[in-house]
Amino acid sequence: MEGYKPQDFSFLTAVRISTTEKAKSVFLQDPYFEDVALFFIASANAGCEYTILTQTSLKTNADGTDSMVEEGERKDKILNVIKGNPRLFAPMKLIVKDMPGNKAKLHDRYMFFWYDGYIEAYTLSNSLQGATQKQPLLITQIGDDALELVNKHIDELINQSTVDTIFDYVSVSKDILPRCEEIADQGFYNWLITLDSLNETDFVKSVLPDIIRWNTIPKLSTLGYYLATQIPDRCDNLRKELLNQMNGSGRWIQRLKDYILVHHYDTYPCGYRNNKRRLFCHYDMAHLLSLKFEEIVSRGDVSLLDYVQSETLTCGVYGQYYAAWLLVRLSSKEFIDILRLYKPTYDGITSDKSIEPISRSANVLFQILVKYALYVDNTIIKELLSDKDKWCRGVGSLILLYLSRKDDFNPADYKNYLSSDSEVITLCKAAWMMVPKPADKQFFYDWMVESYKSIGNEDIVIQNLVSLMLETTFLERKKELVENVIMPLIQPGLVDKNNACSELINGLFDDTIDDESRRREGHSNYYSIQRVLPATLRIINGDLKPLVDKSQEAFRKAKAGLNALIIKTEDNKFSACKPLMYLRNLLISVSEEYQDVQSNPEIDELSRLCAGVDRLLDDVGYKDIKRKFEYNC
Repeated sequence: MEGYKPQDFSFLTAVRISTTEKAKSVFLQDPYFEDVALFFIASANAGCEYTILTQTSLKTNADGTDSMVEEGERKDKILNVIKGNPRLFAPMKLIVKDMPGNKAKLHDRYMFFWYDGYIEAYTLSNSLQGATQKQPLLITQIGDDALELVNKHIDELINQSTVDTIFDYVSVSKDILPRCEEIADQGFYNWLITLDSLNETDFVKSVLPDIIRWNTIPKLSTLGYYLATQIPDRCDNLRKELLNQMNGSGRWIQRLKDYILVHHYDTYPCGYRNNKRRLFCHYDMAHLLSLKFEEIVSRGDVSLLDYVQSETLTCGVYGQYYAAWLLVRLSSKEFIDILRLYKPTYDGITSDKSIEPISRSANVLFQILVKYALYVDNTIIKELLSDKDKWCRGVGSLILLYLSRKDDFNPADYKNYLSSDSEVITLCKAAWMMVPKPADKQFFYDWMVESYKSIGNEDIVIQNLVSLMLETTFLERKKELVENVIMPLIQPGLVDKNNACSELINGLFDDTIDDESRRREGHSNYYSIQRVLPATLRIINGDLKPLVDKSQEAFRKAKAGLNALIIKTEDNKFSACKPLMYLRNLLISVSEEYQDVQSNPEIDELSRLCAGVDRLLDDVGYKDIKRKFEYNC
């Protein structure tokens, strides 16, 4: 393919290069085209026109997956996927044609790329729908001698009167609008070109008064397009000079804010409305406006901030992008206020929020805000953490957590800006789960202890302890949390050690002996939990009687289930004995943790119970199996 390098081994990468850079249109013949193939096409590029020729009534998947479909099922799936994902498919120039009949009329898979003046054509070894599932996808270029014949054959198929067009991007559009121009004020742009020879200072001195005088919004949009088309060094220098000459001007701050806040809904290119360009992002940040603090501040969201450096932000609305870039540096307060004012409108949208102009604008603003905080000026975090809105404090905490992994960042500098104890605890829990750098570990532990003491509620402490012990993390980190957070709360009497042990046993015991319970609850860390309960109980050193009671009850229940089997098969006997083997593992772990204890009635009782479990498993023929089963997830 044109522009495709050998090191770009991904077929999707090759298609994306071809369609993004040069191809005017693409044709794909695939008799088993369906949802997976649709998403493949949507991921490549939306700039050129795609025509798909398929045969939805075929009932057998020739790629070897033996999938049978009823009449109309594949057609319905194609249409439902397109309609159900407007953000992906609404901007696409997509045409889907369907060959009638349930006898195969389409045998080969072809992919054609039409460029200016020439065609590239390829055969695919199997359908995109099932590619790599049964066999690798082989791509072979069609030589010039065969290309003319294949092209003629495809034209004949497409032009048959019986071929049904089941989707056409033109016919489904409610508004057939002329293609939007990228330049809002062509005359102003032509004048900017004449100023190319000026240095940055003189250029900006000439341009800013003209923009403010009249036709401000189209000119701001056009200036954005001009900046986007400059070489990086020239663009960077012009942005710095624009900041320099706008700095301290309340008039320009309000103009930029008004341009983003009011005119994001203008028609492209001034705003995002009717903009057919797609915004590709791993993580759409606009939805943060609708989330609570505790929903924003999480280990998963922190890791997703890694993507902000690789996102395509602008959607081609360059004026809005550069206005936001300038405003966050001129007045972060006014910049944040735009997002605050967006929230009621965003929350009120009942349809697909992702395709609305306000969603696109909010995502761009969030991405710019995060980049600014991460790479330009960390002090904006203080403003975010002390804001009146929870979502805003959540975003500040998210950035704080992300930066706490860096050696040159000290989270303690921001300690006094987040005033809510419950929010501090949420932040510190997220920090513990994501593992801050060693220098900051103790800071987050101490901050959590201070907040727990301030709240003064034992139930909250113990509930959080149980939930954190169920997290999928290493045993040593869980022990570290108990030692650095729970023990400092037990010693002054804020938390009763017996209550803590009892709730840990109630919260963790079932997950140590019942793998079905773990599956239902989504846990995948049996080994960790099974080791965590004895280890944390040993650190806290509270009453173990609840553990004895639960273990005895579990033994009685499993033994009764085994005895109730009228006809013992290997399967039902093993299922009945699994809880016993899990219980045995737990009791062995308790014994290991408490081996230094000289005399303890509960430990002695648990040891006797472990011996009883051993005897029962031996009696049913599992003497060897129980050992193989030790600590086996």
